[in-house]
Amino acid sequence: MRFEGRNLGEAFGAFVEARLARLGLAGSVQAGASSAWVDVSGPAPLVDMLEVACLLGPIESLVDGVELISMAEASNLQKPEP
Repeated sequence: MRFEGRNLGEAFGAFVEARLARLGLAGSVQAGASSAWVDVSGPAPLVDMLEVACLLGPIESLVDGVELISMAEASNLQKPEP
C-alpha cells in the first residue's frame, strides 16, 4: 500500500507497526514526510482493516489517499527514505 498525505513520518510509521502487530499481519513500513509504503501480507479482510485504520490515524497525520499496489508493481517504484 502507498499512502499519500501530510506528516506521514515517524509517528505514522509507529502507528502502522502497532496495527500490524495488533492484527497479526506480517509486514513493514517505510514512512516519509508526504508518503508511506506498507508491505503487508495476510488475510484480505485483515489487510482491509489495516487500510482503514491507517486512513484514520494517528491524529498528527493526515492521509489524503491510499493506493493498493501489487508486489510486482512495487518493485518498480521508488520508496521514501526512512
